[in-house]
Amino acid sequence: MIKGLAWTFFSIFALLSIIICYFIIKYYHSKKLSNGFSTFIATFSLVLPLLCFWILPVDVYSLTSKSFDHTSLKYGYYILFGIILVFMFILIPFAYFYSEDKGDEQTSQKSRIVWALIYTTITFIVIMVLFLIGLLAQPGSTPQKNESWSKSIFNNETKGDSAIIFSIACLLFISYFDFIKYTSYGISMFPISLIMKKNIKYQKEDVENQQKIITERLQAIEVKYATSGKKMSRSDRGQKKQLIAEQERLSLFSKEIKIKSDNCCITCCDKLKVFSRIFGVLFAIISLFLIICFLITIIEQIWKSKCGIKCGFLLEKPTNNPFDKLMVVLGKHFPLDFILLILVGAYLFICSFYAITRLQTRFLIWKMFSIYPHQTLSQGLLLLGMFLMGITLIIMFEMMTLAPQYSTFGSKKNSSGNNCTINDPEDECPHSQISIIYSRIVGKMPFFSVVFYIFNWIFSTFSVLYFFYGFFKKRKLQSQEERADYEILSDNDIN
Repeated sequence: MIKGLAWTFFSIFALLSIIICYFIIKYYHSKKLSNGFSTFIATFSLVLPLLCFWILPVDVYSLTSKSFDHTSLKYGYYILFGIILVFMFILIPFAYFYSEDKGDEQTSQKSRIVWALIYTTITFIVIMVLFLIGLLAQPGSTPQKNESWSKSIFNNETKGDSAIIFSIACLLFISYFDFIKYTSYGISMFPISLIMKKNIKYQKEDVENQQKIITERLQAIEVKYATSGKKMSRSDRGQKKQLIAEQERLSLFSKEIKIKSDNCCITCCDKLKVFSRIFGVLFAIISLFLIICFLITIIEQIWKSKCGIKCGFLLEKPTNNPFDKLMVVLGKHFPLDFILLILVGAYLFICSFYAITRLQTRFLIWKMFSIYPHQTLSQGLLLLGMFLMGITLIIMFEMMTLAPQYSTFGSKKNSSGNNCTINDPEDECPHSQISIIYSRIVGKMPFFSVVFYIFNWIFSTFSVLYFFYGFFKKRKLQSQEERADYEILSDNDIN
């Protein structure tokens, strides 16, 4: 009965994920350039990693359920990983290059498909090379002290396992940069934005005050040269151009505020703004709690892990991480652990999504596409899906850091009645499939073990710094705060 309940929960959350992700993509997609193919690819690029994440609590539950075929979950992970790799290296690049020429009347449909296939060949070759390297790679050596752990992880590994796991490891390595850039920003700034957010009345006052300031500065420049008769200097011409552009942005934002003011639903919600601050405080507490738990684990990993780099800083005893302890306790009362884990995953996903909409899609620090309701180009949405796909995979594997005991053994105990450890026999304390996959990644190549651990420190550091930045930075006017990266997309820009 409980087995059926586990899959029922998974199916419900999977269906909800598809529906919500579809409407998110439709909401942000430019109406003038929307097409079914890019919408489909962008939607499922958000859904697929969420499905992987939703399997995790089922995976952990299977450790304590006799009715569950524990090893079959491995193939569920591998199938989803394989589909994700196809999306990341074939379908998304093809849709991206195919969408580049949309709207160009001189380019035929056939020509667009041919050029998209040519460009996609490059990424296809990359994934094939990764598979070949994975097939040839051999497991790294592990300390004799962890012989039980080594046997349970590597003894049954096939060449196919090795190829998929190495490819996923490379994808995780690339995605960690987006995880650090966006999730560390979102987990700190999302709750702060709710706390600091002003209502429509104050937004309107902010815009009017700034419009007045800009008008006065433009008049000062005009008067300066009207009285002197001199030719306008280069610096003043540049300043005037910037002021006019800012004036146009404020004018558009002012119209948007007027539309919101005339909307009864938005006005009513605006009057309940105090609740957003309450939620902001609650989310800030949750974010700080998760960051502290994260820090506790990575500190204990360097301090207490006896096998160190060779086993990915795995701990032989349960951590003092309060979130991990909470998940282990809830694991005895399924589906409470399922619900909490999904809520935490969804929260980190939302924080990452918020960060991308604020910082925009970027290659390192260079901005590529803006994400804005009804004005986002297909390429921007495809990049959004690609970034969130990698970030969500990172979030799933980060559960090995945020809740290591739960993610590895759940609430399983050994014959002595104590919590299972990596030194216990495999038949007595089986490992979850996600922990086996993660251990094969960091155990096969110590490079990933070191780099992932360093990335965890960087993520934690950035998250803490963003908290201080968010609370103590000089507050901008609301129009600047919410439209810092706003761009006016005219018909000519889109077409």
